[in-house]
Amino acid sequence: MKLNGSIQLEGDKSISIRMILFSILSGQGSKIGNISKSRDVLSSIRCIEKLGLTYDNTTRRINKTPISASNFFDCDNSATTARLLIGILCGLKIPFKI
Repeated sequence: MKLNGSIQLEGDKSISIRMILFSILSGQGSKIGNISKSRDVLSSIRCIEKLGLTYDNTTRRINKTPISASNFFDCDNSATTARLLIGILCGLKIPFKI
């Protein structure tokens, strides 16, 4: 049987979280396509927003502005977000609570 066309798969939660959080380390904005719409991914987006980054769902871009002094990050129930964010924030040398 021969198939024609294309299939759009739902974004992977773990990869989406990693791409969103690693955008913190980018010297400029990032473009990330096919992000999962899971609750954990939304937690990651809320965390990067506390660092002055914004995610535009229309353009699928993470726009970077200067890092703010916000120090509490609510990862909800996302262990992946918490684990990765701890390492990134330690490297930024800013005080924080998760």
